[in-house]
Amino acid sequence: MSQSITANSFSAPATRMTDARKRKMGIWSLIPAIAFLLWCAYILIVNGRLLENKEGHEHEKVVTLISHNYAGSLVLFLLAFAIGLAVLIYFIMHLVRLKTMNGATKLAWMLFLTAFAPFSFPVFWWIELRQETPETPFYASLEDAAG
Repeated sequence: MSQSITANSFSAPATRMTDARKRKMGIWSLIPAIAFLLWCAYILIVNGRLLENKEGHEHEKVVTLISHNYAGSLVLFLLAFAIGLAVLIYFIMHLVRLKTMNGATKLAWMLFLTAFAPFSFPVFWWIELRQETPETPFYASLEDAAG
């Protein structure tokens, strides 16, 4: 008994929104904002030396200090960006697969998530995902949602 492999054979299984899954998504919704705040704190700590000595107007010192700490700042920023992008893609895919939400609302959420990331993720989780039940209907795949 052989089966032919089609594009739909690789579709994701139907998602059930259990309490454990909701908690995990809630935690993941907070991580990008925390990563961004850690990056901001790093920048403020590094530049704090300039502010303490009131040397912010001395451009050569500012450039020197920032260039010496560029690698750490870049790594933290890229980490925060990558985590935020992953959560954004996951939440958008979740939105697209929802059967109970109309297209205009989905688009509004996508724009909100994208424009105010990473701080929009906990808002989306609180307003939408926390309210979902295990019986919330989803499309089996992104192809089904688009069709």
